[in-house]
Amino acid sequence: MNLQEILRHPAVWRGRDHGFHHARPDAARALSTGFDALDEQLPEAGWPRGALTEILFEHPGQGELRLLLPALQRLTQQGDRLALIDPPWIPYAPALANAGVALSRLISIGPLNKADRLWALEQALRSGHCRAVLAWPDDDLSTRDLRRLQLAAEHGRASGFLFRPARLRVQHSPAALRLLIQPPDRLDIFKCRGRHFSHPIRIPELAIVA
Repeated sequence: MNLQEILRHPAVWRGRDHGFHHARPDAARALSTGFDALDEQLPEAGWPRGALTEILFEHPGQGELRLLLPALQRLTQQGDRLALIDPPWIPYAPALANAGVALSRLISIGPLNKADRLWALEQALRSGHCRAVLAWPDDDLSTRDLRRLQLAAEHGRASGFLFRPARLRVQHSPAALRLLIQPPDRLDIFKCRGRHFSHPIRIPELAIVA
């Protein structure tokens, strides 16, 4: 089963535009996070492309999605496609649209069982159709699985974002970037490919309660 077959499944929610496009060869390697303080800490001044980023937090709702909204708004407005793999909630279209996310460029896949969740994530990263892929994988995702996902992101030149519990910080991971959200508004970068140190970053937008 390929990505287009997944998109025809009734469990898939998506915007009104069903067209696909391939990544443009002149696309920037990294996408600005939308936060100057964070961009300054990243080697390519933005979220890495062709790689995984892990966003860790103690409890859901600590700003993990708000951290990505500026980038998601920018990439969908420029025509790139975004995939959500088995989010823990039904995507609330009005809120995403209000944040500037172009719904016609958004695909949401789920609900899925454990095996299908990992398979769909790998295929979305590898396909070359999705500029960014957001996923909420199982807590017991192995290092071997993470390597497969990293290779898939490299193949598809996608930016893969994995939302994971903070306790998994101790797990070895091939992800290019690993961040820990420290409420109410602090980010700790504890792994960053191409940089061996960083300072805690304050992002006031993370503490905003809608």
